[in-house]
Amino acid sequence: MSAGGRAGSLTGVAWTAVVAVLVSTAAVSTSLLTGTTPPAWVVTVSMLAWLALLAVYPSGALRPRWAAALGIACAAGILLGWPAAFIAGFAALAALQVWRFQSRSSVAERQAIKWLLLGLVPALGLFLGVGAVAALPGGPAWVLHHPVYTVLSVAGMWVVPVAAAVGLALGDRGPVDELVRWVVTAVSTTVLVALAHGIAHAVVPGWSTVVACASVLPASWLAHRMATRMAYSRGPQQPLRALPLLLAGTTGAEEVGPLVARTVRDALASPASLVRVGPHVLGSSGGTDLPLFEVPVLLHRDEVAVLAAAARPGETSLSRRDRDVLAAIAVVAAPALAGARSARAAAEAHHRAETARDRERDRLHADLHDELGPALSGLSLTAAAISSRLASDDTVTAGRLVEELRGGIGHTATRVREIAYDLRPTIVEPARLAPLLRQRLGTEGPPAITLQVEPCDLTLPDAVQPDVVRVVLEAVTNVRRHADALHCTVQVTLDGEEVRVVVDDDGIGPGTTGSGIGLSSIAARTATFHGTSSLLARPGGGSRLTATFTTGTERHS
Repeated sequence: MSAGGRAGSLTGVAWTAVVAVLVSTAAVSTSLLTGTTPPAWVVTVSMLAWLALLAVYPSGALRPRWAAALGIACAAGILLGWPAAFIAGFAALAALQVWRFQSRSSVAERQAIKWLLLGLVPALGLFLGVGAVAALPGGPAWVLHHPVYTVLSVAGMWVVPVAAAVGLALGDRGPVDELVRWVVTAVSTTVLVALAHGIAHAVVPGWSTVVACASVLPASWLAHRMATRMAYSRGPQQPLRALPLLLAGTTGAEEVGPLVARTVRDALASPASLVRVGPHVLGSSGGTDLPLFEVPVLLHRDEVAVLAAAARPGETSLSRRDRDVLAAIAVVAAPALAGARSARAAAEAHHRAETARDRERDRLHADLHDELGPALSGLSLTAAAISSRLASDDTVTAGRLVEELRGGIGHTATRVREIAYDLRPTIVEPARLAPLLRQRLGTEGPPAITLQVEPCDLTLPDAVQPDVVRVVLEAVTNVRRHADALHCTVQVTLDGEEVRVVVDDDGIGPGTTGSGIGLSSIAARTATFHGTSSLLARPGGGSRLTATFTTGTERHS
């Protein structure tokens, strides 16, 4: 038999027990209302039906295993004519329902048990409460024989099976939590006040009414706390009531997430909870390795965060009431979580700005220290050599050195101009990529530069375009310095979200080009956009540098 079929058959067992109790209750109540004594076999069948209901409700299974032995023993005592067997079995199996409520593995079954409790509490309150008052010294024993008590007793017998049937039909649907809370509060308050009145009447008869009136408020307070705990395990009212004051007392945005997470955990009696903004966890409480159920936090229809909580021990999901509590917490915490999200975004933006500034400082330091410094030192040495040659009338060598000096000055001026371009704000750059690269590459050679940009009107986002330009310049500069090439081709293409840069030359190949700061800078720039870079030999001679960028990813440090 499949799992679904087995579950359906077990539920059928529970329904059979409910129907048996309804039929036997109808027979017994008819006899009571007509003033006749019900037949002994009807009473026996009714007792057995009640024990069966408590034993198998709501799943239809006898759990734990000793419940079957207990039920059989009590049934045997009833068949032997021992009324105490029914009382003992009823009490034990009612306690078993409480145990099942605490260890139930299904939200629907737990809520169904609450419906059963919703019927049991007023019924037991009526039978036990009135009986206890009547049994007190000086108590009104006549009340047990009053016709009104008979009618109420019959109604009490019907409440339990009807509530059990509703529980099986609705499961975790319906307002059972609020009904349990108010019914238990009302019944418990009535019983406590009645007991106070009866005890006072027996001890100080003249003050019994005063004692009963004075006991109303403390009895209702105690009953309400007990009912809230029964309905909600741990009531959400106090955490919800305290949340606005706690949020107002926070001293920083970093405190909001943990505070809301603790509130969720306390309100639901959940073993774990967390507050998340995008992929980032703002705060958590308890173990986060449990399955979590999420509810979005909306502010003006914008999702600012997500609240998540684990089901209580023994349960597999959150109940309707749990989701309602999470929604209430989300409404209260939404403004504070929106502020925490903005503060986190501002902190991340500041960190990215600081990282970018530090990276540019490192690059500028490398350019000045590793390039312009040695270049200027070389120019100084060349000038000294020219002076020495002129002093010895070696004009031919001096002329050659002057040409070298002029070329070195021109190259250094180009590098200074490139550094100056890199320090300019992005907004002053030309919008299209091709004119910008032509302007930055210049026309000095060798090698002869051929530029190909596809599409020809390509414009990249401001976040990635400066790095693409810088990679092209670094690659061409390496070719000019080290490749001894006559021709250099630069290709920049956009395919979807990937920018691809390919720089080919016909020089001496990558074996002698080194792996200095230029190549390191290219690798670092592509990595910030989840890209790659490589320098390989071309089959026909020369080298090929390939670099890729992903425009759809945010720049990261």
